[in-house]
Amino acid sequence: MGSMPMPQRTAEHDKLNFMVGEWKVREVHSPSPFMPQGGTGEGRTSIKWMIGNLVLTNDYHSKGSMGDKFEGYGLYTYDTQKKDYINYWFDNVAPTGMSMHGHFEANDLIFQGEHETPGGKMKMRMVSHPVSKDEWTFTMHMDMGGKMVPMMTITHVRA
Repeated sequence: MGSMPMPQRTAEHDKLNFMVGEWKVREVHSPSPFMPQGGTGEGRTSIKWMIGNLVLTNDYHSKGSMGDKFEGYGLYTYDTQKKDYINYWFDNVAPTGMSMHGHFEANDLIFQGEHETPGGKMKMRMVSHPVSKDEWTFTMHMDMGGKMVPMMTITHVRA
């Protein structure tokens, strides 16, 4: 019996490179049922390739409207069999985590999914948009009455 071939990095993996680096982050939360007053926050994130340069890790820390010590950890990868991007995210608000499937539309990486919240199932759409080599934005939209509404934008500026 021969050995299994090891997964190989692809051009689809390389498309995620715009997120790699050390970043200062600025959060802007729109008023919503989850955060009636809206708010802001700031922090840092470190995003790097690991596991044979096949999994992008996001180690996120901020303080502000999400609390004095918001922590999150994300994993991004590309499934070469299903031709699909996958994102796993865990944080101290949702420690059981969530996963979403995504694709690129032009230069924007878009993940969509449905997640359990204290208020029931919520449809979400997350868009990562490269602005320049030193900046990118992440916008989370949530379904409010059948309409996808931007709830939070995080601007990443190279540290």
